Amino acid sequence: MKKLFPLMLVFLTVSVFGQTSDLATGTRAKNGKLISLTNIVGLSDCETKNFVGKVRKIRVDLNAAHFQLSANKEREKIEVDLKRIAGADRAVLFDDMIRRNYTLRVVGYSCNLSPVISAFSIDLVSWSIGL
Repeated sequence: MKKLFPLMLVFLTVSVFGQTSDLATGTRAKNGKLISLTNIVGLSDCETKNFVGKVRKIRVDLNAAHFQLSANKEREKIEVDLKRIAGADRAVLFDDMIRRNYTLRVVGYSCNLSPVISAFSIDLVSWSIGL
């Protein structure tokens, strides 16, 4: 019994350190470009919204990216939590996806009648819809 307790303690400690944090899942095209990010924020009870539009007014803070999507005289403010994006995806995020005049589909949460959508999924749209 004295040998079993330290062995269990080591096993439990290793299993805790072996777990990874929840990071966003990136999808890449055949050419290696990032075309989609999912699971950017966790589950929420807030209202879900989706919007497709062209990227405008990009601003990056330490832990978040803010930009606008516009389509047919409608605009939505988008916020992306950068803490949950893996380093490899974060390095190319602004080159491959969030660029001025790129068309994106964003799905996210909007809490407490806030005008900002907290994105949980971003997809690069390669076709034009007459924006």
